[in-house]
Amino acid sequence: LGEAGDLLRCHHERSALRHHLIGGDDGLPDLLDGNVLSQVQQGDTCTQEQAEYWIYNDLAWVVKAVNEMVATEINQKMFDALCIFVYNIGETAFHKSSMLRQLNQSNWKQASVEFDKWVKARAGGQLVTVKGLVNRRDKEQALFDEGVSEL
Repeated sequence: LGEAGDLLRCHHERSALRHHLIGGDDGLPDLLDGNVLSQVQQGDTCTQEQAEYWIYNDLAWVVKAVNEMVATEINQKMFDALCIFVYNIGETAFHKSSMLRQLNQSNWKQASVEFDKWVKARAGGQLVTVKGLVNRRDKEQALFDEGVSEL
């Protein structure tokens, strides 16, 4: 990731990171940024450096996915925004998304609008808008749009 993407991603992940592990929905321990870590036990702790190492190691699949799926030329800021986005929604969801279709047709404005569609999560069996996701998407979209303006 470029510097802008790195800073934005670290902000998102560090804001949730409390240097300890919690139980995930599947019974496996999760680092608070959502990464499942099979080598740790409930209640284990880690240093800031360990947490950052785990986070950065986990980026390889994201970079690969964005590089393989986006078939048009994009600049570093657009790439960074997309990597942060894909890290959060997952490779499969991105592959199936209308955002990817818009990107691959170089429809930058419509691709940017697609960020707004990814702000909901299930709560009590209902899809609800999550303020944290709205904030996250706004930042990703702003970085993407900044990149578009530099094309």
